[in-house]
Amino acid sequence: VESMLLSDTAIPVMDLLEGANTSFQSHAVITSMLASHMTRIMGWSSKKNIQIVVIGAFLHDIGLFKIPKELQAMTYRSIIKESDQVAYQRHVFEGYELVKSIKGIPHEVSTIVLQHHEDAKGAGYPQGLLKSDIFPLARLVSLVDVFLGELEKLPLEKRKGHLTDVLDKIVKADQLSYDAGDVRVLTIALEEPDLKKARM
Repeated sequence: VESMLLSDTAIPVMDLLEGANTSFQSHAVITSMLASHMTRIMGWSSKKNIQIVVIGAFLHDIGLFKIPKELQAMTYRSIIKESDQVAYQRHVFEGYELVKSIKGIPHEVSTIVLQHHEDAKGAGYPQGLLKSDIFPLARLVSLVDVFLGELEKLPLEKRKGHLTDVLDKIVKADQLSYDAGDVRVLTIALEEPDLKKARM
């Protein structure tokens, strides 16, 4: 958290994006770093906000470890059986309860964990919240999570120089699910790693 507060660059994030594997650990770290960079670009750069988004983004998928192992590496949209979809969706509740129980963790962190699969048009889960009802930092984490999910499907050689193409493809496929401002700030974060140049 402290290093992300002090750094003016997200260059390590770019290196990770282009070379990361699909492990839970790398996904958690990159989500945390990229979401914190976006938060600072937007000017929400108080120490409290950075701490919340870094911890919330790092822990967003922690509930996956409480559901059946065969579902952990899957995505909701790839699951066919309704019973498995219900089980998969449980990971947000499991993560929320786990994080909420940790003494000293701000309640906003558990909110990020609970809401990281909501979307702007109200078709997400677990509550089907509309954009105005979703915690803004949870919206950022959600967008980064979806972006990384698509990026991680690509072979490493196809990532370099194509990060914003991946984001454009996601948004064009389902434009109403994402806040335009969030998309813009992620685009800036991917194109400009230097925070001093990346202000909106």
